Amino acid sequence: MRFLIEHRIAATIFATRRWLERNPEATATLTAHPDLFDIEDHGANHVPAVIGVGRRVYGIAANPDLEHLRQEVLQGARAVEQATGSKPRWYRGATALYDPQALGDIEAMGYRIAGFSLNADAGATLSASEVAARIRAARSGDILIAHLNRPRSATAEGLAQGLSELQARGYRFVLLRDESVVADPLPPRRPRHSAALLSPNTQA
Repeated sequence: MRFLIEHRIAATIFATRRWLERNPEATATLTAHPDLFDIEDHGANHVPAVIGVGRRVYGIAANPDLEHLRQEVLQGARAVEQATGSKPRWYRGATALYDPQALGDIEAMGYRIAGFSLNADAGATLSASEVAARIRAARSGDILIAHLNRPRSATAEGLAQGLSELQARGYRFVLLRDESVVADPLPPRRPRHSAALLSPNTQA
């Protein structure tokens, strides 16, 4: 966050209720910069937008039924509104995988689903040089995703390197609310640099 603030780089942050409750100081830092950061709904407890008893995505248990999915979305939204004073407009489910039924239900609740096109840190598992290489490969219009909640990972260092290079090349960073953004869920493209795409979490 310090790097993004210092370099005036806008980012849409998808935060769970659990993260907001456990990180009041970080939340206060984000809300102190409304020109740079939008906080949007990532659910209450980081449950994938997948339905079915016994189903798991990357080891994370799915919602057992549609009502649990709705509560995951709504409780996350309430936490965002309480933290920011504004109702979230976007939803991004844990693991970025969605059942068709879940997609339709979330949209019927009034939320847009936030997709991404470039996975910058593969679930905060990559080295700083790998993160920087993925970001360096970004093209105009890409939506990058990375983690702000893994301070022991190399994501922060890699983001600083990669985003600095994009800034030096004249790239401008915008929030999802920008009218020019198309952020509906599309399959991510494989980066020109690096290993397999894994599961994601936070930034656009």
